Amino acid sequence: MGELKIHLIMINNINMIAQNSILESVGYDVNISTNGEPFYITPVKASKQSLTMIKNYNNIVGLYFLFSKGRIVYVGVSNKNVHGRILDHINSKKFDSYAVMMANYDDGTINDEVLSKCLNSEAKLVKLFKPIYNSLSNIALRKASLKK
Repeated sequence: MGELKIHLIMINNINMIAQNSILESVGYDVNISTNGEPFYITPVKASKQSLTMIKNYNNIVGLYFLFSKGRIVYVGVSNKNVHGRILDHINSKKFDSYAVMMANYDDGTINDEVLSKCLNSEAKLVKLFKPIYNSLSNIALRKASLKK
């Protein structure tokens, strides 16, 4: 998958969160391949309570996907707190699950190279999957503002 073959750690595998049983898998994987080679991510159920708890525990950044019934409805990137950003979408978008591709090292610090790959991948994924809540013009504006 080229530039999307980044260090993938699904959020439901983080020990602290798994021990607290905050996240619950939706029970299926989603293929987000951009070149025909299967590349699966595992969504977790979205709830205001779990997102609020996770947001307060970490500062995870990276690429995220919002799903409704297994269909990608939004692709985004957050360079601050991905769970806080997903929480922002709760009231404005209809989705039942999400997945995160982290751009953090194991110690929690931000991997700038991976974050840059996430930013560059966002528009390509939007063009490919055409999520109902994305706008390519908004992505271009955000990328331009982040480069300043």
